[in-house]
Amino acid sequence: MFSKANKYVTLKGKFFVLDKTAENLFTNSEIEKINTQISQTNKMLDETYSAENAKKIVEVNHSNNTVLIDPDNQDNYQNVEALTRSRYHQGVNSVSVHWNYILIKIKKSTLNNIKNGSIGAAGYLAGKFKNIYIAIAASAIVGVLSANSIKGGMWFRVHTYAYTALEGWGWQ
Repeated sequence: MFSKANKYVTLKGKFFVLDKTAENLFTNSEIEKINTQISQTNKMLDETYSAENAKKIVEVNHSNNTVLIDPDNQDNYQNVEALTRSRYHQGVNSVSVHWNYILIKIKKSTLNNIKNGSIGAAGYLAGKFKNIYIAIAASAIVGVLSANSIKGGMWFRVHTYAYTALEGWGWQ
């Protein structure tokens, strides 16, 4: 249902909205679930757009319906290392918010700090966002880290309808 709804959810200004034409294509129950998802995502974005967090917003991209957030600094996003022959890259720290999932990218050095316990994944992510569910997602990330050696930066896709659902992960 969510993948079918993708083309009907767009960014208007800084927030996601459901196009009115979708009301004829989905059941009332499905529309309610989609609107609940959009509301949850917009609430998280509203908290992120607060004055104290405004510097974290890197880009509101209307063409691909995402909001890119760099939890560390904007320079990090601009200086993504060029692709090399190496399979693994240092990566970047960033968060890309889509209407129904969040793509979290964590660079290798930060991952090593999380894995070695010098910083906590939940504390690291929760410190960047006011949404408690990000901290819950961090638990899943720690599980992946504990089972793998850190070869490079990693990405984690967290479904935001069920915040505990880590949909996938890979190398940057």
